[in-house]
Amino acid sequence: MSLIFKNIENGLLNNSNQKCFARKIKGKWQFISNKEYIETANNLAYGLMELGINREDKVIILSENRPEWNFVDLALLKLGIVSVPLYATIEDKQLLEILNETEAKIIFVSTKFLFRKVNNLLPKARFVKYVYTFNNINDSTNYYDLISLGKENQKPLELYEIQNTIKPSDIYSILYTSGTTGSAKGVMLTHEGHSIVIDDIGNRTNVKDGYRTILYLPLNNSFGRTITYMAQIRGLTTYYIDGLATILNYFQEIKPNFFPTVPILLEKILNNIISRGEKLKGEAKQYFEKAKNIFDHFIDIDNLSNEEKDIFPIIDEKLFKQWRQILGGEMKVLLTGGAQVAAELIHFYHAIGISILSGYGLTETSGLISADTYNEMPKANFCGKKITGMTVKLSDDGEILARGKNLMVGYFKHPEITAETIDKDGWIHTGDIGIIDKDGYIGVIGRKKSAFKNAAGTFVYPEPIEDILKKSDFIAQALVTGLNKPYLVALILPDKNFIQAWANNYGITSKNIDEIIHHPEVKQSIDDTINQYNKTKLNKPDMILKYSIISDEWSVETGELTPTMKIKRNFVLEKYKKDIEKLY
Repeated sequence: MSLIFKNIENGLLNNSNQKCFARKIKGKWQFISNKEYIETANNLAYGLMELGINREDKVIILSENRPEWNFVDLALLKLGIVSVPLYATIEDKQLLEILNETEAKIIFVSTKFLFRKVNNLLPKARFVKYVYTFNNINDSTNYYDLISLGKENQKPLELYEIQNTIKPSDIYSILYTSGTTGSAKGVMLTHEGHSIVIDDIGNRTNVKDGYRTILYLPLNNSFGRTITYMAQIRGLTTYYIDGLATILNYFQEIKPNFFPTVPILLEKILNNIISRGEKLKGEAKQYFEKAKNIFDHFIDIDNLSNEEKDIFPIIDEKLFKQWRQILGGEMKVLLTGGAQVAAELIHFYHAIGISILSGYGLTETSGLISADTYNEMPKANFCGKKITGMTVKLSDDGEILARGKNLMVGYFKHPEITAETIDKDGWIHTGDIGIIDKDGYIGVIGRKKSAFKNAAGTFVYPEPIEDILKKSDFIAQALVTGLNKPYLVALILPDKNFIQAWANNYGITSKNIDEIIHHPEVKQSIDDTINQYNKTKLNKPDMILKYSIISDEWSVETGELTPTMKIKRNFVLEKYKKDIEKLY
C-alpha cells in the first residue's frame, strides 16, 4: 500500500502501543493517544472541507516540532491537500516568496512571533485566506476553532470518497530545500516515492512496536519527516524535545530505544568518555585501557582474542553498562544522517551493544539513497547500500547518480531547474562526489560545488575535513578554504557553551566568554585537533597551517547557516574575506 495516510492509520489502529506522541508541559510529559490523534486529524479534515479547501490546494505549516504539526499534516494527507511545511526560522523575504509561489490558502503557525511575522506579510500575500495558530494568541484564530467547525460538520462518507480518489503517484507535499546558495526550491514528493523510503528505513533499523524515540530533527526536513511517519506506522512513541542543550538529561528521562541524529553528537559523547577515561588512575585506569583495546577494533564477540573474550563480561559490567546509561540504558539503534560515520564510532557503539547505522540521501530522493542495515556491520566512512528499488552509479567525474521511484516529481514551478537535476534518462545528479566499493557500499567524498583546487592542482573537498575538526568539543563550526593556495586555512567557530562549562570546571574566572575562547588551553586543544588531521597528510598543500578563531555567532538568522545547520559557504567566505587574506 503506497498511500501514506492509510499506512499511518493502519499502524495507529493495529499497533499494541497506543501512545504516539509525548511533549513536556510545565515539567511533565503529556502523551497523545492514537485515538486522540486520529479523531483530531479527522475533525481538522472536516473543518478544512467546510472552508472549501480542495484536493491539490496548498497549505503551509510554519512551526517547530510539536503534535499539532502532525494533526494538521494527517488531515491534509487524508484530503489530498498538498502540505508545505517550512522551517520556523525562515526569513520574511523567503516566506513571502513561498506564500505567493504556492498560492497557499491557509497557513498554520505555532507561536506569537511567527503569527506576527505572517501578519506583517499578509498585505503582500495574495492568496492567503486563513491564518490559524497553535498557541492561544490575542487577535488570532486558534486552530481549535477549525477543530470545532469540523466537529459540527462531520462528513465521514464524503471524506472516505475523497480518500478513494487519491493515487500513489499524487504529490502529497512540497518540501522547500534550505539551500546553501540561491533561492530555496520546492521539491514535489509523492505518496509512492516516500512510502518506499519509509518502509525501507523501518526494515533496516528493525524498530519495534513500543519503542521510544526522541525527535529533534525538523519535521519539514525529509529525514525528520521519514522518521515521524515510520514511527507512527511501526508503533513508536515519539518524544518532542526543545533542542539538544539538555539532551543527556532527556536520555535519562525518556530512556529511548531508537535515536535519529547526526554523527557529531555521538562523536562528542565518545570523545568525552575517552577524555574522562584517560584521567583515571590505578585499577580503574587499567580497566579503561582494556575496554579501549576492545572497542578500538570490535566487530563482534568472535573477532576478539581469547583473553578479550574472557574479560569482556567484566568490562561490560564495570564500564560498558555505564556508557550505555549515558544514552538512557535502553538504546538499541542509532541512525545518523548528514555525514558518514567514522570507524571509531562504529566500533565503540557496537562494542557497548548499540547498533549505529548511517544513511545518505537528498530531499529530492524522498530523503534516502542508501543506508546500513541493523544486522550487518557498517563500513566506516560509507553510508550503507542502495535502498529498495533504487539504482546508483557514478558519472565519469565521480558524481553520484541515482534512479528510482522515490525521486521527486520535480521542483515546483521550475521545470528548467528540474531538467538540470534529473537528466533525460531519469538519473538524478546529486551534486555529491562519491565512491561505490566492490560490495556496493556508497561513500560521499564531498560536494561537487564546494570543491576547489589547491596550489598543487589537487582537488580539495572541505566538508570531510570540517567534520574532522568539529569532533573537538571546543569547535562548533569550521570552514576550510585554500583555492590556488600553497596550504589550507580554517575559520574556527568555538563551541561557547562547552568552553564556558569547561572554564567553570577548571576555575577560570573571566566572565567574558570572548576572552575565554582565546585562552591558551583552548588554543592548544584546537592546535591538537588540527595537528592530528595534518598527520594524515603527506603534502603541505593538503595541510591546515593557519586558522582564525571567530568570536561571532553563526546562525540561520544572521545568514551563515542553513536551517539544517550547514554552512552557506559563499556567504561566509565573502563575509570573512579579510580574515582569510590575513592567514596568507
